[in-house]
Amino acid sequence: MHHFKSMVIEGTWHPAKIGPYILKSLNFVLSVGLSGFIIVMVNFYLDRNKSDVSEKKLTEISENLKKILIKIEQNGKTYKTTTPATHSQNSKQR
Repeated sequence: MHHFKSMVIEGTWHPAKIGPYILKSLNFVLSVGLSGFIIVMVNFYLDRNKSDVSEKKLTEISENLKKILIKIEQNGKTYKTTTPATHSQNSKQR
């Protein structure tokens, strides 16, 4: 009973002995919980920034590849149109 209830012994009031243990436990739980929450939020923020940067880089790479493919297609069309003329000129020279 003296662990859970406050008592008066010989005219002096004594608080419950479990009170300080509960406060220490509550303090520990809140400090660990708060620090864990802060760590999760920092990781979430950093991961979000990394994914934004990765997405931008992937978009740039995709655009560059499209430009390269367009240039290759244009060069291929030019090559196809000039190849027969060049080939016929080479055969005439022989």
